[in-house]
Amino acid sequence: MAYISVNPTSYTVTDKSQNTVNINYTSDVTLTDIKLSTDNGSTYKDKISMTQTNATFDITGMNNNNYTCCLKGFYEEAENGDGGTEGIFNCSI
Repeated sequence: MAYISVNPTSYTVTDKSQNTVNINYTSDVTLTDIKLSTDNGSTYKDKISMTQTNATFDITGMNNNNYTCCLKGFYEEAENGDGGTEGIFNCSI
């Protein structure tokens, strides 16, 4: 089963004028997209940019607080030749 791991798992916003956050992660699959949740999976923010080890997200307007970073990664799964996009999570939702 594919996995995604975030390090660190929390992020502190100390300046409300901060517009972006860079989140580091590892995965055993090649990700095609990734989204960030700071409310345990209720809503997700789209990435601004990503590599296979980190992604930048727009956090404009988020209050000064400590947030748990939940990532939802997407990858292409070639199962029996059908293909399709699968999702993986780094936290319980």
